Amino acid sequence: MNDIKRERKVPELLISEQRSQINERVMSKKALVVILSILILLIVGVLVWVLPPFYVKKIIVSGTRELSEEEIINSMGIEMTDHLLSNIGGDFFQIVGLRYGNIEEELRESFPYIESVKIRFSLPSTVKVEVIERQKIGYIDLPDGYAVIDKNGTVVELQTTDELPDVPMMLGLPINSVRLGEKIGMDNFDGFDLCIVVFAAVIDADKSNVADKEFQLMKCVRSVRYVDNKTIFLTMVLPETTRTISVKIGGLQNLKDDMNWLRHAVSIHAFDEMQGTMLDMTGTQYSLR
Repeated sequence: MNDIKRERKVPELLISEQRSQINERVMSKKALVVILSILILLIVGVLVWVLPPFYVKKIIVSGTRELSEEEIINSMGIEMTDHLLSNIGGDFFQIVGLRYGNIEEELRESFPYIESVKIRFSLPSTVKVEVIERQKIGYIDLPDGYAVIDKNGTVVELQTTDELPDVPMMLGLPINSVRLGEKIGMDNFDGFDLCIVVFAAVIDADKSNVADKEFQLMKCVRSVRYVDNKTIFLTMVLPETTRTISVKIGGLQNLKDDMNWLRHAVSIHAFDEMQGTMLDMTGTQYSLR
């Protein structure tokens, strides 16, 4: 009986030894895979560090109108010998997106015209800067110069020169503070918002008249004056005669149609031979007197 028991135990010992050998082989293969993976990562890391395509040779800036590519590149502080990965930074999402987040923040602080900017690298040897600029819409006269603002009221320029910008002056607004890169301080924004609505209607009129793209009504507007919620004045220069007329706008109910009509009338020189300096558009019948 003891012999029979010993015979039964022999196969179990053999199976245990076979399992041990299999486990050792599996562990050896796993160790080999780990070692090979580490070696591959080291090789890739060395190649990324030493290969020329991973070093900056070119910076491409897109989306700028008011700002020059040169001043943006000079403000970035990137040298042509920098590694493409050396300037990655910022918050978690910027780092995960391989963006130059810290440089993006510095550019936004340095240039009020920049609404947003994204900086990424692109192989080979390229840094791409994608800029979205704020669109200047008007300017405000100041005792020592003027402030240029965008459609949200953000100050994008503060100038002390006598040369005026190529956007209309905004009058009648209760302004109490102006700081570069910040929204203008006002007691209320009702008048400002109405002026922006009028500007938007003028711009839409220019965009919708595709038959005469060369003429731009917005370029004729010299100023907008807010009086109250029912009255706004536009000062315009007629393109051919350089004569100045004031346009009185009433409610905003028919503003789109009013600006389309005004654009058409000015573009065909309807007022050139007429007398008067005030175009009243507050009623159903427009009159120049």
